[in-house]
Amino acid sequence: MTDVRRVTDIPAGIDTGVRLSVNERLQHGTMFVSFTVLALSGFMVHLPRAIIVALGLASPVVFEIRGTIHRVSGIAMVVVSVYHLFYLLGTRRGRWQLREMLPRPCDWTEFRQTLSHFRSGDAPRPKYGWYNYAEKAEYWALVWGTVIMALTGFILWLEELSPKIVIDVSAVIHRYEAILAVLAVVVWHVYHVHLSPEVFPMNPAWLTGKTGEGEPEEGADHE
Repeated sequence: MTDVRRVTDIPAGIDTGVRLSVNERLQHGTMFVSFTVLALSGFMVHLPRAIIVALGLASPVVFEIRGTIHRVSGIAMVVVSVYHLFYLLGTRRGRWQLREMLPRPCDWTEFRQTLSHFRSGDAPRPKYGWYNYAEKAEYWALVWGTVIMALTGFILWLEELSPKIVIDVSAVIHRYEAILAVLAVVVWHVYHVHLSPEVFPMNPAWLTGKTGEGEPEEGADHE
């Protein structure tokens, strides 16, 4: 099978053996920490009443701290997201990665060929570009989810500035988008970067910048 896509026009000075640069790892780390704290502090709102009662007099203090932690984490996520945008537009590596992350018609071809590969051992697995179709879908879902959560979060934070109907709708969107985001990370992202037999116990790129022993990700063709 011929390659469905090749990564071309690589700017000079970009090391394609490095999956994540130090800058990108710091961005990922900040997003990971802020997302985790947001999820934990956010879902505290829905703690069973028995747990809240067990906290007794400490309950108001705990929930006041929870709210502060949630808002600080939300600001951290917005800041790293804005920084990421400037990184994509303002650096050579960022612009190249943004081009590679854009959806292309061959993504659908990759998807169909990947399904054929999993259905039949005789069908070879396609060679992907720098980012495959699944990584692109996950990335743009994160972008969309971050925008939605940030907008609705600020509306709920500054609730005195909006009518009640806007607050109620924002609360519903915020809650279910949070559930969707956590499920996506736990079920999809964690599996593919930690639990999949191909990478278990983890893909080390988020720590070392490289997917293996100094080699680009398997299946990627960077000629």
